[in-house]
Amino acid sequence: MSPRRTVRWSFVIALLLAVTWAATSTIRTRRTRGEVLAYTECSFRGPPRVVIRADLSPEDTLPVRVHELVHAAQCRELGPFFYRLRNLTGTGKLSLEIPAYCAAAQVRLKASGHWESVRARMHDDIIAALSGAVDSAEVSRTVARDCPIMSMRVARVP
Repeated sequence: MSPRRTVRWSFVIALLLAVTWAATSTIRTRRTRGEVLAYTECSFRGPPRVVIRADLSPEDTLPVRVHELVHAAQCRELGPFFYRLRNLTGTGKLSLEIPAYCAAAQVRLKASGHWESVRARMHDDIIAALSGAVDSAEVSRTVARDCPIMSMRVARVP
């Protein structure tokens, strides 16, 4: 067998493995994630662009926009290559999502004043967004550690 033929088979096998991994990841992600309310395009050409669904409820508009603006700032800070690279792992994605969800929770708290419902909403949203990528217990621990609004204690009146 010639070396050239061996290289081709190695390439074919590597390509098949990559396609299989990508397909299973895509299927698993579609099955586990909730609906997308907005996203940030971190382009190699031009500044980041925030896209928000037109049918978003009024009470969600500002928190979702703030969340995505955090991602836009991360894109500018890291650059498109490193922003995408960090999004490839569960831990990296978690490090990008916590500041965004925390900023959105602060906006929700300011608007509603209902700490418990804001805390529950943030927790549920981030767990759903990262399901299949990061263990929910790790998400909860990291959020409690890194997001001040989640570690607040509400004073109880006797």
